[in-house]
Amino acid sequence: MTFSSDKFLAKEFILDIFNRAFTKYDMENDFTLSLHKCFGVSNSKRSITGVAINNDNKITCHRYIYQNIRQTLHQLSYDDTSHFSYNKLKGQISFMSMIDESGKLKTLLTKYKNTVLKYNLVSMDKLTSMGI
Repeated sequence: MTFSSDKFLAKEFILDIFNRAFTKYDMENDFTLSLHKCFGVSNSKRSITGVAINNDNKITCHRYIYQNIRQTLHQLSYDDTSHFSYNKLKGQISFMSMIDESGKLKTLLTKYKNTVLKYNLVSMDKLTSMGI
């Protein structure tokens, strides 16, 4: 669940509301909140479920996903397959291509176009449709 507000909502405040609701409606045995999954988000770190909003209000993926794609493509460009997981990399590229409005993926795929085609990470049709 995601809560949005113009004011900061403390994690303890949200947990208190849920605990009261669970108790009131006799659901405390049916639901539990995982404290390690609860966190607050400020305006400067706007990201939820792998999707982030940058300062230009454009949707993109988390930095660690982009960095992993970039790092792996760089290693593959030198034929270093020691840290290469085909399905993971292809999935991350596919995920980022669905949500990225910032153009970071297009720039990255343009730079490593030969590597992407060599390892069949993105089809030529997809690259053409992206304008690469």
